[in-house]
Amino acid sequence: SHPGSTEFIDEHVERIVQIAISHNADGAIAPATRVSIVKKVREQAGGRLLIFTPGVGAQGAPYGVGLSAGADFEIVGRSIMGSVNPLEKVLEVKREHGRVLANRPY
Repeated sequence: SHPGSTEFIDEHVERIVQIAISHNADGAIAPATRVSIVKKVREQAGGRLLIFTPGVGAQGAPYGVGLSAGADFEIVGRSIMGSVNPLEKVLEVKREHGRVLANRPY
């Protein structure tokens, strides 16, 4: 989700995913604020990498957008920790994740 990633990382995403797979990495990080990158990583990695998406909530991506794009996990800690009512925030995130996962084709 860093603005500089568009200049330096985006054009190398496919190569980075290839390297991660060839080195038996467990996962990859892709920005939930840039759904096209998450989709590109999922398309290339298939089920060989777990995909973690920061940028949800505190950085502006809506809850569920990373999961909808093919991520396995959304990183939402700052939204919860910075909330006036952390429990209510957890329940809100859980509801949205449940809705998204119920409609995911895989």
